[in-house]
Amino acid sequence: MNLKKLISIASVAVVLVLGTLIATSTSSNQNAEVFNPIAGELVAADAPAVGGNAVDVGLYGTNVYELSL
Repeated sequence: MNLKKLISIASVAVVLVLGTLIATSTSSNQNAEVFNPIAGELVAADAPAVGGNAVDVGLYGTNVYELSL
C-alpha cells in the first residue's frame, strides 16, 4: 500500500472519529445526531448510558521509511 493511500485512509478515519466524539460530547441525557457518511446525512443516535465504558482511540505511526529530517 503506498503512502498516499495510507494518508487518505488515516485522514478519513480521523475525521469520522472526531465527528463521532464531537457529536457524542453533548449532555448524556439528550439524543445526539451523528453524520452517516454512507447516507450523506445526519442520523439520530441514542445517548450513551451513564457509567459506560471509557474508550481511548489513537493512531500510532511505526516504521516510517525514507524519512529525511
